Amino acid sequence: MAGPWRTVDAVVVGGGPAGALAAARLAGSGRRVLLLEKERLPRYKPCGGGLVWRARQDLPVDITDCIEHECHRVLISYKHLQKDLTVENERALISMVMRPDFDHRLIEHARALGTEIVEATGAWRLTRWREGIELDLGGRLVTARWLVAADGARSRAARQAGWGPFRHLVPAIECELDVDRDTLRSFGHAARFDLDFPTEGYGWVFPKRQHLSVGVCSFATMVGRGLREPLRRTLAEYLRRQRLPAPAHKHGYVIPVAPRAEGVARGRVMLVGDAAGLADPVTAEGLSHALQSGVMAAEAVIDGDTDGSAGMRYAERVGRELMPELRRGRWLGRLMYSSGSVRNALLDREGRRLADLMARIFLGDDLYPVMRARWLRLLPGIGRAGGE
Repeated sequence: MAGPWRTVDAVVVGGGPAGALAAARLAGSGRRVLLLEKERLPRYKPCGGGLVWRARQDLPVDITDCIEHECHRVLISYKHLQKDLTVENERALISMVMRPDFDHRLIEHARALGTEIVEATGAWRLTRWREGIELDLGGRLVTARWLVAADGARSRAARQAGWGPFRHLVPAIECELDVDRDTLRSFGHAARFDLDFPTEGYGWVFPKRQHLSVGVCSFATMVGRGLREPLRRTLAEYLRRQRLPAPAHKHGYVIPVAPRAEGVARGRVMLVGDAAGLADPVTAEGLSHALQSGVMAAEAVIDGDTDGSAGMRYAERVGRELMPELRRGRWLGRLMYSSGSVRNALLDREGRRLADLMARIFLGDDLYPVMRARWLRLLPGIGRAGGE
């Protein structure tokens, strides 16, 4: 091969929110950035599309016209409880978006700042990644100083740079439902979460502009179990319980709820978002930490490019700012999903506090607290169920 087709400062793999914000921050600082997206944009992305306030408030671009519905109320239902738990706030706890529109808005922001975007990249191979980056795009060679891998839970970049598989993947299945006006109105007052559907997870109903997004997810693998029944069957039963029609199409995907054991940086490669395993271990919400980590990786390159310390800087910042929250969240997540009896007692006694806590976390006003001794005294066996 005669020479590189492109030589840039950084390659970003993946055109989701984490990749788009990383590219935008780098390009805005004057770096030459190439973003690779495997599909044509805008593309459909299976996702409930719930953007919590803490993720929305720091976006560098206005997304008002991408918002399908503002939910100032969250409803948490659990069949053991006598009544539903609701929390409300003057700020939108969850803003509903369709990912093709939301992702494309962020991509166009990165493009406007100078990011070069290559769509429908298809197969590519990472041939060098320790001292510098070299990618073979079907005979076209790209060289760079850094690579930001934002290509999701099945990250090809992570696999080719030597990372192993995730320890805990939460499977989910969702659908978009066209419903009549009365049905849409009846679900339009809140973002709905139904705990224990499936047993080690929850179902959700999110109101959009002209339809509902409905799905279920299971945390069974996080608590060391297998699925009790296929999620497609669980979704069908959940739709029946909610008196909703069967969908024409369903979309399945997985969400990593534990960071990769080998860390988030290796050589000249940094993993962000789902590629790094940074989703919330209680709710499986991934956009907040995806957006944060994308910016963190970009700022690490900006600050540590000349001395080659960007990977170390990024790993240290993730360890300092995100990992404590994820560890505490995993404790609570295992507690919530590992034992029905423990969860029943916890919700009976602490349901209101937990609902208020989740609202503050959605808003960015709080983090998961250290589970103090009073939690351990509250329920016998709680420490064994939650683990650290």
